[in-house]
Amino acid sequence: ESDAGVAQVVAAAQAVMAAAAKIELPAGIDVVSWEDGSERVRIRTWRMVANAALGITLVFAFLILVFDLRFATWITLGIPIAFMGGVLMFEPLGLTINSMTLLALVLVTGIVVDDAIVVGESIAVQHESGNTGVAGAIAGARAVVGPVVTGVVTTMVAFAILAFMPGPVGQMVSAVPYVVVAVLAVSLLEAFVILPAHLAYGRRWSRPPLADVQAGVRRWLDELRDDVVVRAISAALLRPWLTIAASVAFLAVAVLLVSTSLVRFVLYDPPADVDRLSVHLAFPVGTPFAVTERAVDQVVGAADATDRAAEGDPFGAIAVIVGGDLAAEVDSIDAGHQDSDYASHLATVVAVLNDEPARSLSSTELMHMWRSRVGQLQGAESVAYNASSMVTIPEVGFVLTHNDADTLARAGDDFEEYLAGQEGVYGTTTSLAPGKRQFDIEVNSLGIAIGLTADEVAAQLRDRFHGVDVQRNQRGRDEMKVVVRYPGEERLTLADILDERIPLPANLAQGGGQGAQGGGAMQGLFGAMPGMPAQGANAGLPVPGVPLALVAQVTETQGLAAIERQDGRRSVLIEARVDTAQRTPNSVNADLEGDLLPRLLAEYPGLDFEYAGQLELQERTFDVLALLVAVAGLIIYGLIAIQLKSYSLPLVVIAAVPFAAAGAVVGHLLLGYDLSAYSVFGMVAIGGVVVNDVLVLLDRYRTIRAQAGQRADVAMVAAATRHRFRAILLTTVTTLTALLPTIYTGSAFSAPLIPLVISMVAGLAFANAVLLFFVPALLTVLEGLQERFGDYPSETPAPDTPSGA
Repeated sequence: ESDAGVAQVVAAAQAVMAAAAKIELPAGIDVVSWEDGSERVRIRTWRMVANAALGITLVFAFLILVFDLRFATWITLGIPIAFMGGVLMFEPLGLTINSMTLLALVLVTGIVVDDAIVVGESIAVQHESGNTGVAGAIAGARAVVGPVVTGVVTTMVAFAILAFMPGPVGQMVSAVPYVVVAVLAVSLLEAFVILPAHLAYGRRWSRPPLADVQAGVRRWLDELRDDVVVRAISAALLRPWLTIAASVAFLAVAVLLVSTSLVRFVLYDPPADVDRLSVHLAFPVGTPFAVTERAVDQVVGAADATDRAAEGDPFGAIAVIVGGDLAAEVDSIDAGHQDSDYASHLATVVAVLNDEPARSLSSTELMHMWRSRVGQLQGAESVAYNASSMVTIPEVGFVLTHNDADTLARAGDDFEEYLAGQEGVYGTTTSLAPGKRQFDIEVNSLGIAIGLTADEVAAQLRDRFHGVDVQRNQRGRDEMKVVVRYPGEERLTLADILDERIPLPANLAQGGGQGAQGGGAMQGLFGAMPGMPAQGANAGLPVPGVPLALVAQVTETQGLAAIERQDGRRSVLIEARVDTAQRTPNSVNADLEGDLLPRLLAEYPGLDFEYAGQLELQERTFDVLALLVAVAGLIIYGLIAIQLKSYSLPLVVIAAVPFAAAGAVVGHLLLGYDLSAYSVFGMVAIGGVVVNDVLVLLDRYRTIRAQAGQRADVAMVAAATRHRFRAILLTTVTTLTALLPTIYTGSAFSAPLIPLVISMVAGLAFANAVLLFFVPALLTVLEGLQERFGDYPSETPAPDTPSGA
C-alpha cells in the first residue's frame, strides 16, 4: 500500500521470505534477501533525530550562559513544543515522518528559537529594569510583538519559495517549506501565549556557581557591546559612505569568487559517498540477447577485478539485469516507482557497496576504478556510469534541430565527436541511434511480369516471419495471444528470407483455363524446377511458389530507433556526463558556446539548438527562482512597510539580504564546497532570518527616533544597536549552533543538502556581522538625503509601546 510505513513493508517482506523458505524450489534457484533498505532508513532517521537533539542541547547550553536557568529552560522547551505542534499538522499537509521532513526539523531548530529569544530577552530587560511579574512579562512581549510577528512571517515567505522549485533538485526540498511554516506558526503562538506566562512568575533558578558564571558572561557581553561594538559602529557612522563602500566591496569579492570559479557552481553536486553504483548499457535496437550478455560479463568481470584490487571488501553484492534498463532508484520521499525499459539490447549492472570499515575507498573512487577496468565495449551505443542514487539527469545536454535529416545527422556527429574529446566528459549519447534491421523489398521485372506487387510480397513475408494472431485468451487481467509463425531458427538470416517461396498469382498457379499453354509459358519463364506447375496429368495442382530471390530485390537497411521532431523540425538530443571532480558542467557549456556551436551554426545554415539535461533544468530553475524571489520580495516589502510605517525603511531591510548570499559564498570557499542549487536555496531561505534581525534593530531605532522627535544622529543609531545587540547576537549564535551538527555529522543522504546548511550558517554569520555596521550607515545616509531633498515623515510611538524596551 502507498501509505504503508517502513515497519509494515519490512514485516511483509519477512513474511514472503518465510513462506518462500517452506517451498521446495528447483535445483539452483534460491530466494534470498539481496538488500534491506530499511536499515539505511532506520540509521538515517536516528541520525537526524540525534542531530536535532544535539542542536537543541547546544542551544540550551548557550542560553544558560546568558539567561537565568528558568528563562533558558522555558525558551529551549519552546523548540520541542513547536516540533510537536508542527508534526500534528503533518497529516493535513500530506506529510509523513521521513528523512526529508526530519532534516527540515533540524534546519528549523535554530530559527524556531529566535522569536522566543527575542521575547524572552525583552522580558528579561523589563525584569532587570525593575518591572517584574505579569506587568513586566506583558510589557516585554508587547514591545516586540510587531517586529517578531513580521519577522516570522517574512521567514515563512522566504522558505515558501522552495515549494515551487522544479525538477528533481526541487523535489528534494519540497517538504522543507511546509515543515518550516507549520513549526514557525506553532512557535509564534508559543512565544506570545505560553512563554510569557512561564516567565512572569517565580524566582530565579540559577544558583552559584552557575549564577556567577551567568553574571560574568552578561558583564562580558555588555563590555563587548559598549566598549567594542558600539564604539566601532559610532566610528563607522562618522564616515557612512566609507562604511557602505566597504560593505559593497565585500559583495564584489563574493561575485568575483564565483565569476572566476574560485568557488565553482554545480547545479547538483552528488554526495561524495553513496552505497550503490550502477552501469547502464545500450546497444543498437535489435541486438541479440547473447551479444548484450557478453558485454555484461565484461562489466561484471571488471567489477570483480575492482573488488580484488581495492583495499578490504568494497562490493557487497552485484545484480545483473540483461534485457532491461532499470533506472537508478530515486531515493527520495516521493519515489513511488522505478522507471524501466525492457529489450534485448539493454542491460544494467548494479553493485551494492559495503559500509565502513569493510571498504576504505569512497564510492567515487571505486567508480573510477570500475570504469577504467571496463574499457571499451564493442558495439555499445552508450555506457552510463552512475555513482549517485538521487539524480541521473546528464550534466550536459543539447537539442539540435534542422529541416534536413542528413544535415542534422552530420552536425550531430560533429557535436558528439567534440564532446567525446573534452576532458572530464564521458558517456556521450545521441538520440540518432540506429534502430532494428529492416529489409526493403522491390519486385524486379520478372516479378512484375507475372503480376506480383511489393505489397503482396511484404504481406506474405510478414505473416510467416512476424506471425499471425490466430487466437486470444483472457486470463484475469492479462490477454494471451496465440501467434503462428516460423520457428526461430528459420527466421534469423537474410538467406532465410531469400529462400522463402512466394505463391504465384492465381491465373498462373492454376493450369485450368490455360492448359498446356499456361504450363509451357511458366516453364519458359522459370525453366524446369521443383515447385513449378506440371503439364499434362498434373496440371492444376497447387504450386508452392517461386523463391523470393528470383522475383524481388531484397536490401538490408537499418533505420533510426526513433525519429524525433521539435516544432516540425527534425531534432537530435545529445547528452554527456561530466566528472565534476575535474570540471564543472558550466565550463563545458562555455567551451561549447564559445567554440563548437558558432562553427556548427556557420557550417550548417538553418541549424538551431537549445539546452537539455541539467543545463535546461538549471535555466528553468533560475527562471522560476527569479520570478518567485521578485514576488516574495514584494510581499516582504509590504509586510515591513506596514510594520515600520515607512516606504524607505523596508529598502534598508531588504538591502541587507545580499550580504547573506555573499557570506554564503565565502563560507563555501572556507569549507571547500562547491555552490549548488541547494546553496542558492539556502541563501533565499536565510534571507528571511536576516530580515528578522534587521527588523528588530530598525523597530527599536524607529521608536527612539520618534521619541526624540528630531532627525536621528549617530548617538540615536548607536543606541538602537546597543539595545538590540544582545537579541541579534543570541539569535545568530543559537541558529548557527543548531545547524552546525548537520554539517559535520550528516549522512550520505543529507550530503547533497550540506551546501544548503552552509549557506544558512555562513550567510547568517557574515550578514549579521556586516549589517551591524552597514544598516546604521545606510540609515545615516538615508536620513541625510531625506533632510536634503524632503522632510522625513513624522512618527510617534504607539501609546502602549514601552520606551524602555
